[in-house]
Amino acid sequence: VADNKVFCIDGMTAPKLAYLKRRGLDLSTEHTIYALDARTGDLLWKSDEDVTSTWLGYSTEHGILLQAGSASGDRARDEVSRGMVAYRASDGEVLWKTDDSYRGPPILYHDRIVTQTGGGSGSAAAEAKVFNLLTGEYVTRQHPMTGETIPWTWVRFKGCNTAVASENLLTFRSASGAFVDLTSAQGTASLGGFKSGCTSNLIVANGVLNAPDYTRTCVCSYQNQASLALVHMPEVASWTFDYYEAPSEVKPVEQVGINFGAPGNRYTENGTLWLEFPSVGGPSPDVPVRAEYENPQWLRHHNSRVKGEHNWIAASGVTGIREVAVRMFIQPGKNSSKVESFDKNIDKIQTWSEDQIKGAFEKTRAYTVRLYFAEIAGCEPGRRLFDVSLQGKPVLEAFDIAKEAGGTNRSVVKEFKGIAVKDDLKVTLTPAGASQAEPLLNGIEIIAED
Repeated sequence: VADNKVFCIDGMTAPKLAYLKRRGLDLSTEHTIYALDARTGDLLWKSDEDVTSTWLGYSTEHGILLQAGSASGDRARDEVSRGMVAYRASDGEVLWKTDDSYRGPPILYHDRIVTQTGGGSGSAAAEAKVFNLLTGEYVTRQHPMTGETIPWTWVRFKGCNTAVASENLLTFRSASGAFVDLTSAQGTASLGGFKSGCTSNLIVANGVLNAPDYTRTCVCSYQNQASLALVHMPEVASWTFDYYEAPSEVKPVEQVGINFGAPGNRYTENGTLWLEFPSVGGPSPDVPVRAEYENPQWLRHHNSRVKGEHNWIAASGVTGIREVAVRMFIQPGKNSSKVESFDKNIDKIQTWSEDQIKGAFEKTRAYTVRLYFAEIAGCEPGRRLFDVSLQGKPVLEAFDIAKEAGGTNRSVVKEFKGIAVKDDLKVTLTPAGASQAEPLLNGIEIIAED
């Protein structure tokens, strides 16, 4: 019911009709959509064209009625899982139709139709499609690392409820409570510590994320089982996993960040997708990163402990690192209908042999390289000194993080332009003569100049 109209489907699914026919009730297989005046019941229009679905949604913003399916793990088994038809609500004219498959029930979000993932398991899940409400075409976005135009999709794992949306967030269960920021290119973020209900219970209202305990008879073991509410705090870092379909051939990287010791990925306003290294938080594009160490120590603090720009980058890092090589190409992969979950590199750092890695430019390409540092291990000025080289050429001598930053737990960024790259971007860190501690690196940002 919307805009003083009542919309309804008069019909049954093919399985229901077959069920009744086997019991002697051979009902008409015709399906009809009716639009009625909500006050009088008068017929405004009707349509018999391609009426095969089981779900109706209406956009008051665009005056469009959507006929779709709502197949899902917790709905009737005969719910439809393919095909959509969009009607102009004023007169029933068909605007577009598609026979594409998807999971439901859909969410109407401005000019988008956001479909569901189907729940998924703890180890694999299907990505959810997003259609344009006005045209029926896939909604697209720009790949943050290659600049290519790709379909806009979203992914979750182990989700036994239905995703719901607010103006800014898509909320659901992905093992724990989780969300996707609908206003950005960010991936799936976990709230952690508690699970969303077996039925949708992460409800955004007036700037508050309400999470009433709705576990019913569920016996899943989580740290916290309670009703709670959350408010947005921009200073709190949100970490994500980010799935992008693997290319069939190597793709050059235009822009990427490598965040050492981070608990997940993060997207920044300048368009950089910062990838955690090592990759342990879930799916990410395969960009080979190889590192050499001397007695490494991985560090990770809350970003509130570090002062300075992008403190969440500098809040984690690794000491003892001697060389990092980043191949500036996304590696091809074997695509399937399922996305691998969190156990990709659990308890280990992914290794790459040279014969596994593909991709090289015909001519060298210029990149801007930013190195992020913060003395998060507590060394006072003068104790940690090291030289830094890019592509074998010295760029920093006897570099002292604490001195340059003005103290411990303060970030400092060094930028270098025109760094020529043929295949790998190599950063070398060597202890300087008087150093009492191993080199420390927090992050590398690499951006193509042409």
